[in-house]
Amino acid sequence: MSEHCFSHPKECSQQKTSKPPPRAFERSGLSLVSAPGQPRQAVHTGAPQGKGAEASAGTAPPPPPPQSASPPHESHPSRVSAPGQPRQAVPPGAPRGKGDGVRCDRPSLLPLHQTAPSAARQGNRSGAAAPSNATRLSFPAGGKDTWVFTISCAPYNAQAQEGLWKVRLLCADPACKSPLSSGGLHRRVCQVLDIDRFYNMVTETLICSKCRRSYLSWNREILQQLDMAHRSEFRVILTRRYACDIRVIRLLRERGLGNGPVRLIGQLKENHSEEWMKRVARYTSECASFTSKSCLMPSTFEEPPQPVAIPSYKWLSVVYSQDILFRLEDIKASITSTYGSILKLDSTRKITKKLSGPAKGTAQWLTSVGNEMGQVLISVMTAGEGPGLDLMAAGLVDRYKAAGVESPVALYVDCGCCKDVGETKLKARFGGWPDLIVRLDIWHFMRRLAVGCTTDAHQLYPTFMARMSACIFEWDAADVNKLREAKRAQLKEQGLVALTEKQLDRHIKKEELELHCRRRTRGEEQTIRLLDQLISELISDRGKDALGVPLLDPIRMQHIWRVQKRHAKCIQDPPGVALYTQTGTITKGGIQLQTLRCARGSTSLESFHCHLHRFIPGNSANSLNFQIYLLDGLHRWNHNRAAAALEAEASGGRGLWPAHILGRAGSQCEYRL
Repeated sequence: MSEHCFSHPKECSQQKTSKPPPRAFERSGLSLVSAPGQPRQAVHTGAPQGKGAEASAGTAPPPPPPQSASPPHESHPSRVSAPGQPRQAVPPGAPRGKGDGVRCDRPSLLPLHQTAPSAARQGNRSGAAAPSNATRLSFPAGGKDTWVFTISCAPYNAQAQEGLWKVRLLCADPACKSPLSSGGLHRRVCQVLDIDRFYNMVTETLICSKCRRSYLSWNREILQQLDMAHRSEFRVILTRRYACDIRVIRLLRERGLGNGPVRLIGQLKENHSEEWMKRVARYTSECASFTSKSCLMPSTFEEPPQPVAIPSYKWLSVVYSQDILFRLEDIKASITSTYGSILKLDSTRKITKKLSGPAKGTAQWLTSVGNEMGQVLISVMTAGEGPGLDLMAAGLVDRYKAAGVESPVALYVDCGCCKDVGETKLKARFGGWPDLIVRLDIWHFMRRLAVGCTTDAHQLYPTFMARMSACIFEWDAADVNKLREAKRAQLKEQGLVALTEKQLDRHIKKEELELHCRRRTRGEEQTIRLLDQLISELISDRGKDALGVPLLDPIRMQHIWRVQKRHAKCIQDPPGVALYTQTGTITKGGIQLQTLRCARGSTSLESFHCHLHRFIPGNSANSLNFQIYLLDGLHRWNHNRAAAALEAEASGGRGLWPAHILGRAGSQCEYRL
């Protein structure tokens, strides 16, 4: 079997070239060529041929098997150059004269037989324009695609203007900072994991003109010198042995139930197996066409190669961590640029059980602060809920002052809302905001009273919770009347007429009330009076089910109500604070209704704490991985909440870019809600 020509131009010029074959099976390294009056024979593509030479019967060597078969791509001109000469555009298939080749110190590692620039591996199939820094190298012996990503640079600024991107790259050493020049292709070929296959990648070596230090063009220190548009072209994350395409990592970014490295590895194995079987089927079908032709000697073919093994899920977790570290500054900037006028403070301790290694047991609580849209401003881990939050509160106050943002007006908490005499510790902790109103979350207040029940499985327990909510809240009469009017008109269109008020209320769902109507607290005195009546009623015989089991424990319930009665003033709505925001409108029965979002309480933080376990894959993580997974989860959570707020405010006919795309683009958006 002949060797491929990938050496110095002088060596390549000594070999004679011939016209390209009329048909070629490029992936398997076979070509069908024929002489006048002779049957077509199998010849290895890339075997050197003399000028005017033709393949004769009985001289065709068996072709090497392809490791992966894919449809041949359209050829394009490639940019090649000899040492010391400017780059020239050479069309594929054209005879290469002196100075038209590409120099390589180890030709056995890079058996180049075709070069073609491409935007990405799928760019040729979709018809997308190819970037000038990507070049595909096809390996006839292996059937893999090899991509060369280079950054054209020059030792001086004037010469850098002649590069593809016109950028000036400097040495990463702070004491040097000299320009970098091209040192040719790196001697090693990297194998990249993609969604359904592996492909090879060759990169360029950059050498400092002063300290002679060398860098790979994919080095993070080099990529940080590019702007975001050019940096996004480098879509592969490198490790010591393998590399991973960014399309694989994107499948892990959206954390959810069951979306982890183990599940992704199983999906990748299935995708790779199906793609391998498709290529093997094509290879065998092409080989069958040779055996059906008559020839002097029978054609023999090698067995198809075995599929490449997929790396482990641990390696995939390492690559995912590198992707987060590469975006760490953007993530931190996005989180620290989140503000709000109505804040919520809540803590949880379940997530701290995942902390392992030397940091295990050093943190007992994770405390988060959110805003009215459900976004998280800050999340810290401390050994306790008390003095450990002083630094967090001071940093949050300084963030508002440094950004020139108005101080928040209200803070909802689950404890520490009031004190019999003097100022509470929580109020002193946020001393930088003297006008901040601290309120107790109503859901936590109701849960405190529900402790007096004998069991939550009691027949009257749902009735007790609903009656308790009615003692605290009242619906806005104007919003309810408008909803009733719209519902009556809607039912009239469906043929239901002459409904009484009670019959009409049965058709109004709870979700419709929460979406179109506002609620407000009844006031401290009225709330205490109604709750007294409710508890007294349920302590009596009316609080027993059909079997005579009481709902409330009289002694325990009376003690709880005597202690919690003083918090009735802490659950009232802050005066002069708008807790509802209109997010849009909807038409029912020809009547236009507004859609509302409520900022009362800390329910959004409770939902966030339920999702924390999904941010960190597996059952445990060391301190470094724990922090980077938590930061990435916070970042995506905030952008999803912002995207939901934008979609709710947008009109039905206008599309919106996702919020995380806007954040990555560096746009600074102000959400006026």
